[in-house]
Amino acid sequence: MKKDMNSKSIIIYTLIAPIMVLITIIGYTFRSERKKSFYFPLGTVGIYLILNKEFNRRFNRNNILKKIQCFKNNK
Repeated sequence: MKKDMNSKSIIIYTLIAPIMVLITIIGYTFRSERKKSFYFPLGTVGIYLILNKEFNRRFNRNNILKKIQCFKNNK
């Protein structure tokens, strides 16, 4: 059951961040001048979520690679 909830959150997380950035781009281009600042926080959160996910993936992959190399060297 825990694995099922985790996969649902990953799917939602993967879809929400690009949609947030897309809404920011569309809103910024089509809104009047005084309401454009409303979309910047939404865009920064979307970009943060994308970058955070990417850096976490790279960090976890490096940790796994180091563990594999350690086990390989110990044999």
